[in-house]
Amino acid sequence: VQTDNNLHTGDGLENLFNLVLNADGLTVKSIPFPAILNNCVAPAPGQTPPPCYVNANQGAEQQVYKEFMRVTKPSEAKASTTGAANKSVSPSGSGGHHHRSAPGVPAGLTPDPTDGQAQAAALHHVPFPVYYPKFIVSGSHYCSAQTGNCDDPQQPASEYAKSYPRAYAIRDRQGHRYSAYYMTLELNPVLGEYYGVQGTTWMNPPLLDHPSATKVVNGKQLELFAAGGNLMTVAWKTPKAVYWIENTLAGTVPNKQMVQIAASLARGG
Repeated sequence: VQTDNNLHTGDGLENLFNLVLNADGLTVKSIPFPAILNNCVAPAPGQTPPPCYVNANQGAEQQVYKEFMRVTKPSEAKASTTGAANKSVSPSGSGGHHHRSAPGVPAGLTPDPTDGQAQAAALHHVPFPVYYPKFIVSGSHYCSAQTGNCDDPQQPASEYAKSYPRAYAIRDRQGHRYSAYYMTLELNPVLGEYYGVQGTTWMNPPLLDHPSATKVVNGKQLELFAAGGNLMTVAWKTPKAVYWIENTLAGTVPNKQMVQIAASLARGG
């Protein structure tokens, strides 16, 4: 990875942090890089991954650069955010495509209550109700400290003993302490695509300020948070805690599936 020399200085890093802070609440435009992956496959358990090379077509790079540099008008940003919230609850499915699935199972999702309950059981010491989703994205899997399926084989397993799932505490700016947990699911480990389930007794964390829209699904009032046309977070509040589904960094999980996963949240035993 190469970085500008400016990012090797304290002032450069401070400018970067200020940019992130000033972007809070603004619409984020995400432009996927047209990567061509060579030999990028998931290794067998316990095996070292083979060398993975990322290339790109020069013409595709130039097109993406033009799109990235194109100024987004405020009207476009608002339409993108509103469209993401509306598209997420469209009965036609993600992106308007229809997918066959088992009766009662949302398209593109798979029921996995057994692993979800196992994750909840591992969080038995969390001092508030633990919820897990009944449905997860088809082809994805929970990260588990017992199986080590998300461990880096070059690191000792002890580094991940308390990571999957993870229970921890967080403090706000006033020093108030809140309990929290996180369940991680791997969608495409080769591309570094993970999504997750978060729960915390911090009822109003900054992440959940200013929802793009709200929607009642399966009796749950969900708060939808969109960026760049994708739902990045779908949250649900109870009297004791708040829970949300967090998309991958690139917003890989389709909007409708994000809503359905959040709507399927169930309390662990």
